[in-house]
Amino acid sequence: MLCLLVSNLVHAGDAWNKEPYWQPVVGATLYTSGGSTRSALYGGLEGGVRYNETGQMPRLVGRTRVRGVLTFGGDATATDVRLGSFLGPRWKLLGVQAGPDLFRDELIGSGLGPSIGVDLPVITTAYLKPLTLSAGLSPAWLADTDRRVDWSTSSSFGFGHEFTLLLGGMVSLGDFAAGLGWSRRTTVAGTYQGFAISFRV
Repeated sequence: MLCLLVSNLVHAGDAWNKEPYWQPVVGATLYTSGGSTRSALYGGLEGGVRYNETGQMPRLVGRTRVRGVLTFGGDATATDVRLGSFLGPRWKLLGVQAGPDLFRDELIGSGLGPSIGVDLPVITTAYLKPLTLSAGLSPAWLADTDRRVDWSTSSSFGFGHEFTLLLGGMVSLGDFAAGLGWSRRTTVAGTYQGFAISFRV
């Protein structure tokens, strides 16, 4: 429903800039699971529409996108397909975006079976060209009851059925960008923590 509302908002009048886009999603990650450190590669594709208000400051900035990623290596293979829509205010040097991110994911070999769900990420970004720095959190709610974390028995902070903390930075050099990110995801199968190197063209 939010995607439909955003679509109507963006197409109502000429006070918005709209730009369709697509980009490959590629990178490598180093993560800890069960006390061991493992590495993996990931790749996929993302496409959608970016949009922003014109003229005023702060202005609303957002995007609606479809994304599919396959992660392989380490001790498991992960599939992740998403449809999300995010919107929020942007000042000259700071922005905040939030919105629902519908997904279907599976981590084969880890005990996390396939499930559909919805993330609700809230991300704050500092724009210090050519560097951008981001921090956020993302609780998730899952259809599969076997994948829901019991927070009363967990030593980690969180809410929802799963919970992720995110930190990252990206440097843009023309049409090419490279980034480094950290994440900590608490699931019913344990906590996955790691660093990822990503590339964008």
